[in-house]
Amino acid sequence: MTSVRTASAGFHDLSEAITRFVTGPNGGRRVIGFDVFDTLLRRRIEPETVKDLTARRLVRLLANLPASAPLRTWGMPDWKLLREKRRILECEMCEESARAGFDQEFHLREMMARWVQQCRGTQAVAARSEQLARDLVAHELKLEASATLPTPRIVKALETSRLYAPRVIFVSDSYMSLDDIRMLLLRNGLLEFFDRGYVSSELMLTKRSGRLFEHLLREEQISPSELLFIGDNPYADRDSASRLGIQPILIKDIAETARRTRLKLSDQLSRNNPFWIARHQREVVKALPTRLYTRPEDLASPHYRLGTMLAPSFMAYTLHILEEAQARGLRKVFFLSREGLTFIKMYRRIVRALGCKHLAPEAEYIVVSRASTFLASNETFDIPALERIWWQYHGQSLARILKNFSLPLEDFAPLAAAAGITDLDAPIHDLHGFAPLHTFFALPETQRLFVQYRDRARDLIGRYLAKRGWFAGAGQNPGSVGVVDIGWKGSIQNNMYRSLAMRPDAPAIVGFYFGLTHLPQDDAPGNQKLGFMADTRSGDWMQECIFKNGSVFEMFSTAMHGGAAGYIERPDGSIKATIKIEKTEQDNFSSHFADVKRGIDDYVNEMIGILPLLDASSTDLRPGLLDDLRRYILYPTQAEAQAFLEYTHVENFGVFKVSDYAWKGSWKKILRGNPKGLPRRLLHELRQQLWQEGIVKRSRIPLGNLVYDLIETRRACKW
Repeated sequence: MTSVRTASAGFHDLSEAITRFVTGPNGGRRVIGFDVFDTLLRRRIEPETVKDLTARRLVRLLANLPASAPLRTWGMPDWKLLREKRRILECEMCEESARAGFDQEFHLREMMARWVQQCRGTQAVAARSEQLARDLVAHELKLEASATLPTPRIVKALETSRLYAPRVIFVSDSYMSLDDIRMLLLRNGLLEFFDRGYVSSELMLTKRSGRLFEHLLREEQISPSELLFIGDNPYADRDSASRLGIQPILIKDIAETARRTRLKLSDQLSRNNPFWIARHQREVVKALPTRLYTRPEDLASPHYRLGTMLAPSFMAYTLHILEEAQARGLRKVFFLSREGLTFIKMYRRIVRALGCKHLAPEAEYIVVSRASTFLASNETFDIPALERIWWQYHGQSLARILKNFSLPLEDFAPLAAAAGITDLDAPIHDLHGFAPLHTFFALPETQRLFVQYRDRARDLIGRYLAKRGWFAGAGQNPGSVGVVDIGWKGSIQNNMYRSLAMRPDAPAIVGFYFGLTHLPQDDAPGNQKLGFMADTRSGDWMQECIFKNGSVFEMFSTAMHGGAAGYIERPDGSIKATIKIEKTEQDNFSSHFADVKRGIDDYVNEMIGILPLLDASSTDLRPGLLDDLRRYILYPTQAEAQAFLEYTHVENFGVFKVSDYAWKGSWKKILRGNPKGLPRRLLHELRQQLWQEGIVKRSRIPLGNLVYDLIETRRACKW
């Protein structure tokens, strides 16, 4: 058979190429055939990675792991051994097929059955092995479904084929069955274009040998010149077809080739170095987006891009919560308002995507804040109690002190006057030296009223939490519960612990924080805290760059409702949290905050759909994600630094303050004095600013951020 001249096309002009071949002088094609993988369907991950994931699944099934075993199997050594057993078995089955007179091919289901039997041993119960094999087949097909998407513009090419050819078929060299391939095409909306399909595992004949082409020519009752075949493999789809006289069109798409090259490279890097695992996941998510950047304006929006940058670290943090809560056997995990609303939604979606609801501790959202829990957390109302917040919010007036303690001004104002405090709004600068304040605290009526309001606050918060499952119930072990917040010192957790610790049914608390600034004075039995992305106990300067712009994580994980102001009792006896929202926050939520949050939501939606393909633990993801965040914080682009000027952050406990991120330093202070001290004075003023690196970038000083990073790193080394 004389071979024919081949042609090539990209996905962008494939429809036109088909038209030329079926309407040109050498037309007359009765059948148009398509390869399946990388022609009709493209993959989010490499085919071998799907097999790796199936091997990891088999580890769990064979080991019958307890509920406390890690949810993710990345890093388990056994899966690689099982994966190698499968590779060898596939080769053996291909050789068996060749010795029987067929091509080198095998059936998925037969291979799974033999693989399971090999891994379980010859004494394994047959019924159990058959069930395991069925489970693995279903799992691998589910992974394939998650991993595949229609190639770009393939629908147009199929519509053109239907227009000009009486029959359109698909042909695939695959160990999956014909029905499996049909289901993948159906899921991707392509099955309706085809009259019939041919799959190598059904016949044990392959395109590469040419025998599958010969078979379909007989079945379709056509000559080779009446078949036009489109595929991406130069050997199986081009050379084998042309040798038989079939006209091939070889897919050569530059964009798709570049995508697959990046994917293979990131996959290989992630296997050799855990640092690249997070980068590989980002490549998988962003390479074939279905939800990201659906609006043209998103491509140019630094706010939207910020959301897509934050989302992977938020997802990894939530995965960390799930992994740790499950491994520690926590009875329940409570997500604290307001940041907790963002993370509980992610938590529940991750649980559903991973199919681990039976292992994951129940999640509950509770409305709490520093303001709503601070009064109940204090045993006394005096200078030591005030010192808990004074070091951070000094210079408060008595009116502000009462507000922070959630005590009514009208009840305490006469007592203040009796103690000699005439101006309730005057700042108190010397906490220990201001005698009227000591007199105020020493008044018996002051302490009586404080105890009255504190005990009421404890009763209300205790009943509020009881309704939401904080306490295990009469006669049950209180166990441990988790609390989730963005960071930074775990003040709300401390308040809840102090408020409830005296109760015999109070559980131990494990706090999960995106970043944790540890304070030794907060350590107590039954009150543990864990920092995920940053924990000051580690002494890791790389981690602590997170705290240089902690606002970015806090602002954009905050739910768009107000903060908890306190609790009230309804007429029916139930307890309701009262909510207060500042106008500045409302304005924020209707501005570019919405663009950032949409970027987060779109990325999360994209990632959730392919989460089963990304079998990495939060610990594996952390190094690469931390590097991404470090780059943003220390070395922002001009657009990123400029965009931050459009955000404001509201602080409403301790003090009420609306912060923005513009330069607030005094040039007068910097320029005044000995010129030799100017650099020192400049650095001093700069260090008083919010997100100093953003200010340096906006200054447009060449290499400014690099120099400032070197100065700060050197300074940190001296600590």
